Amino acid sequence: QNLASMDRQLARRRKAYTGSVRAHDQTRLASSSADNVIQFLRFQGGLQVYRCGWTPGACLLRRGGVTKPRIYIDEAQVMGGLDYLAMFKPYELYLVEVFSGGAEIRAYTHWYMERMAERPTLLWPVGL
Repeated sequence: QNLASMDRQLARRRKAYTGSVRAHDQTRLASSSADNVIQFLRFQGGLQVYRCGWTPGACLLRRGGVTKPRIYIDEAQVMGGLDYLAMFKPYELYLVEVFSGGAEIRAYTHWYMERMAERPTLLWPVGL
């Protein structure tokens, strides 16, 4: 019951967001043949991944420019960016949300969702 409540809370946050949002659920993630989540997002989400020339790590082509997206795993921002996200296999994640064409990407592990089902808490707003 709490897992369904958490799913509804995530859906409400996506609906309240003023920009574009794409959500990839565990069914789509588990059935993917991609080697990692970045490859999955390139094929399924249409993201264009590039190497950043001025800083280590990968960037995205977004709105005609190259940008380094904010990456969150289980509601915590990670410093490794897309390279950190590339360490995950698609089936290891419960949900991946892509906000504003990749400006912000939020991924949730199965472990986190199970923990949230036991002790639900409020989600952080998008775009902080």
